[in-house]
Amino acid sequence: MINFRFEVKFFIKRTRLNSQGLSPVNIQVRLDRQSVSFASGINIDPGQWDPQTHKAIGRTKSAREINNSLTSIHIDLRNLYHKMTMKEDAVSLTKLRDIFLGKDTLEKDYFLIDLFDKLVDQKQVLAKSNIMKEASADSYFCTREKLIDYLESAYRTSDINIKKINTEFVEGFRVYLLSDGGCKHNTMIRHMRGLKQITTNAYRNRYIDSDPFVYLKLSEKAAEKSGLTEKELAKLIIQDFQNSVLNKVRDMFLFCSFTGLAYTDLKHLKYSSITDNIIFIDRVKTGNPCFVPLLPIPLALIEKYRNKTEYVFPVKTNKHMNDCLERMKKVCGIRKSLRMHVGRHTFGTLLINKGVPIESISKMLGHSDSKTTRIYAKMRDQEILNEMDQVKAKLRDLTECYIKYNNSNKGKPGKG
Repeated sequence: MINFRFEVKFFIKRTRLNSQGLSPVNIQVRLDRQSVSFASGINIDPGQWDPQTHKAIGRTKSAREINNSLTSIHIDLRNLYHKMTMKEDAVSLTKLRDIFLGKDTLEKDYFLIDLFDKLVDQKQVLAKSNIMKEASADSYFCTREKLIDYLESAYRTSDINIKKINTEFVEGFRVYLLSDGGCKHNTMIRHMRGLKQITTNAYRNRYIDSDPFVYLKLSEKAAEKSGLTEKELAKLIIQDFQNSVLNKVRDMFLFCSFTGLAYTDLKHLKYSSITDNIIFIDRVKTGNPCFVPLLPIPLALIEKYRNKTEYVFPVKTNKHMNDCLERMKKVCGIRKSLRMHVGRHTFGTLLINKGVPIESISKMLGHSDSKTTRIYAKMRDQEILNEMDQVKAKLRDLTECYIKYNNSNKGKPGKG
């Protein structure tokens, strides 16, 4: 990167005198090979000017006042230059001169995290008014935290001028989310969309000159839904983790696996939502109604954790519970990724395998369209393929017998 040299000098033209015989003191500002000159508004007797030091000669009251004024101008111009470098990649000396002379103004600073804080506040207000879901509003705060981490790791700063947000910054944030940020593709897309809201508003308000997302498509991938098998569930059920925290998280996961509740639905589940051993709730995420008759295992868990509060279970944060599940799966020898949401998928898979109609499962899961539920039927198809692979191995002797027989009888058609 080129380091430009910024200089401020003062000079007079002895041949140009005003009616009082004084010479105007001019300012010359240099930046690399560019320069601009303009009047300072200060006049001096040409005999009192030192062209070598670029200031008034002597220690008279008049000389001190002139030199103090010139020093103040020098400081103001240098400070203005530094402010402009924070806003713009290339400083215009003409604009610097006009701002200094009051003919133009320095644009207001807008910083990324400041703007994001305002966005988070707006989303929280909407959530309190039930215009948007609380979980959706909280996701913006998560994006804010990811941005702060990215700024500190890549730019060694806690905030950045919105004018610095370009395609390079956006692409760097995307790569960070997928690597150090620990995000999967769809989670990365959601964080990128949060940033895009800021840059879109900034572009509309002319805080920035171009849209840094103009060439970037934010498309989610079809989510892969993988539930646990009955054997894997059994491993979780019988395992004593010798840790009260892990055992509690295991119980919460089992409840989701036998009711189809998502993490947020579990967290907000109240005793008042259970009537005649049936859960009646509206899903937190979509607002769609759910109707879930309780099986023996979730009923037993409700009794196990019965308490005097309005909420059924002591639910920790989703991250905490997911971290615990990852520890638990290693102990149980489960190779699949284990998250709280896997419990919801497990419920759908179990019911499909037991012959429950898709329409009924759709109502219990709170799906607005049974097409969403059909993904579990596809998962069953994959399970059939896996089972047939096992059968293939068990029939290896018959297969080899068939191949051997056919090789020895090549070209000999069988009798009719």
